[in-house]
Amino acid sequence: MTYSLRHAAAGLMIAGACGWMPPQAAAEATPIRTMRVLVVNTAGAPTNVVAAAEEAAARVFRRAGIDTTWRNGSGDGTVAGTGAADDDLKSSIIINLMSPPMEARAVAPPTVMGFAVSGGRLASSMYGRVERLAQNASTDLATTLGHVIAHEIGHLLLPPHAHSGGGIMNAILDLHLAARGVLWFSPAEELGSSVSFRLFVTNLSGGADRERLWPEAGSSVSGPTWSPDGRYLAYSQSAEALSDVWILPSNGPETRRRFLATPHNEGEPAFSPDGQWLAFESDASGTREIYVRPFPARDQQFGPLSRGGGWSVRWRGDGRELYFLTLDGTLMAVDVNETATDVHASAPHALFPAGLLPIGNGHVYAAARDGQHFLLTERPSGALSPPLTVVVNWLARMHK
Repeated sequence: MTYSLRHAAAGLMIAGACGWMPPQAAAEATPIRTMRVLVVNTAGAPTNVVAAAEEAAARVFRRAGIDTTWRNGSGDGTVAGTGAADDDLKSSIIINLMSPPMEARAVAPPTVMGFAVSGGRLASSMYGRVERLAQNASTDLATTLGHVIAHEIGHLLLPPHAHSGGGIMNAILDLHLAARGVLWFSPAEELGSSVSFRLFVTNLSGGADRERLWPEAGSSVSGPTWSPDGRYLAYSQSAEALSDVWILPSNGPETRRRFLATPHNEGEPAFSPDGQWLAFESDASGTREIYVRPFPARDQQFGPLSRGGGWSVRWRGDGRELYFLTLDGTLMAVDVNETATDVHASAPHALFPAGLLPIGNGHVYAAARDGQHFLLTERPSGALSPPLTVVVNWLARMHK
C-alpha cells in the first residue's frame, strides 16, 4: 500500500469523517502497547530531521495508546537508538528512507511518497520525493516525513487496502492538518474499520432534512457534481484499492450505475455545460491524467488531454475550453471542439502558477463562466490565522 497524492477527496455534498480531532480534544491515551521501529537512513537524511520526524510519527500513535521506541541505522548496517539490543530485530518494524538510486528504480507514479505491505515488517519512504513536496508546499520537512512514516507503519498494522476517509490513514496527506498536529491513528483504524466520506442531498429551499444517498459500508465518496439538467449526479467512489466514477440518477440510489469499470483509478468527474460529455481523472497511464468520454454513452474515450500529469478538471461555461492543474500546481487550459461523436483538443497551455498541489480536496478552484477569472483556495503559510469569534444576540448586549 502507498501514501500517495493520487486521490482528490471531499466536495460540496460530502459530510462527516473520523480519524482526527482538534488539539484540545486529542489527549494522549495511556499506552496500551509498545511498538519498536528501526529507521534505516539509506537516504543520508540529516540526523536532526530524522529525529524530529520520528517524534512527529510517535505523537500520531501515542494518541491511540501506542508507545514507540526508535532506533536508527544507516545503509552500512550501523544501528543505534532507544530500543532493545541491536541484534534483536524480530519484533521491530523497519522503515527504509530510500536513497536516490533506490527511488530511481522504484516503479511508482510520481505522486507516491512511500509503500508498505500489510502484515509485513518493512516499509519504505521516498525521502527525495517527501523533501521536494515539503519544499514546494513550504511546509516543515520533518513534520511531513513523520506523517508519511506513520502512514506506512499503519499499513503494516492494518488489513490490506486500509485507507480511511480521515486521519493518518487517509490516502491524501493533508499538510495543513499535519502541521497543526491533529492527524492521528485511531483505534478504529487499527481494528481495520473503514472511515468514509458519505453523500447527502438536501433541499436548499428548506423544509426537508438532509437525506443520505450513499455509500455502503467500506467505501468512500468524493467529487460529486450535478449534470446541467439536474437529472444525474456523478461522483467518485473508493472501495478496496480502487476508485471509480459512478452515476446516480435523481430518481434514487437503486438505479445508480458504474460509469467506468476498469482496473485503474478514475475520479473527480465534471460534466460539460451541455451535459453531453464527462471529463475525469484516470491513472491508466501510470500517472493521473485528464480524459473525456461521451455521456450517457461511454463507448469512446478521448485523451489524455493533459501531458505529464493532470487533476481537478473544470469546463468553461461555453464548453470550448477545459482547465486542469498539473502535479506541480500550474493551471492549464485546453481548447476543445466538440462534435456529436468526437472531441478535438489542442495541446495544453499554461495560464499561471496556481500553487495548488494534489494533497487534499480536489475542489480547490472554480472558473468563471467566461474563463476570465478564477477563485482559488490557498493554504496559509507560516503562523495560522487567529481564531474567529462569533457573537450571537449582540444587539441585546448593547442595551445592558
